[in-house]
Amino acid sequence: MDPLLRAALTARLLADPTAHSLLDSWTAAHLEAPFGPAWDAAPPLADDWRTPPEYTPADWRYGQDNPVWLGLKTLPDSDTLSTLFGAAAPQRRSALGAAAAMARRHPYAWAAALAVTAPDRFDLRSQPTMRPDPLLGWGSALTLKPFAGGLGGLPLAYAVRDAALMGRWGVPSMPCATGGDTPIPAPVWTILDRFGYRPAFRRGPEF
Repeated sequence: MDPLLRAALTARLLADPTAHSLLDSWTAAHLEAPFGPAWDAAPPLADDWRTPPEYTPADWRYGQDNPVWLGLKTLPDSDTLSTLFGAAAPQRRSALGAAAAMARRHPYAWAAALAVTAPDRFDLRSQPTMRPDPLLGWGSALTLKPFAGGLGGLPLAYAVRDAALMGRWGVPSMPCATGGDTPIPAPVWTILDRFGYRPAFRRGPEF
């Protein structure tokens, strides 16, 4: 599968408000797995998120104006795509258009998806700034692979969110619903402390 199409499909899932409420450490771990049974186990949505997002001419123009947001040096026009890819041009055009649509309409979900599925195309300086808020899940900078020297990822983001919800500041790992533990390296706690997120790990009142 085209890496930009996979990023677009992942961004579509992350941005869907129905899925957002269902995402947890189990789903997060599976989203970094290859396509196949793991993806089939993702949360059910009102419409099938595995269908490539449709794009408009405005989306394509946005991609041409901001190719670095897509992890590209340039986004060519349709005629150039046909010349470069021949019979494969329609599939390539669909992938690029879907990526441009998600980058334009859901920039934070796109940034997280690109960092997770195509980290070699991700440029932290070119994507919208994300905070390391532990309660944001995929919307946190903890999702981003370059975070804390390459420690980021969806499993880390959701392990830290689980720790915050349980009031477990500074733990070295958290159980993952897929089995085993997700490590939370010490530098992550240092960064969260520096940004003032320690209070987010205080347990609320129990009823």
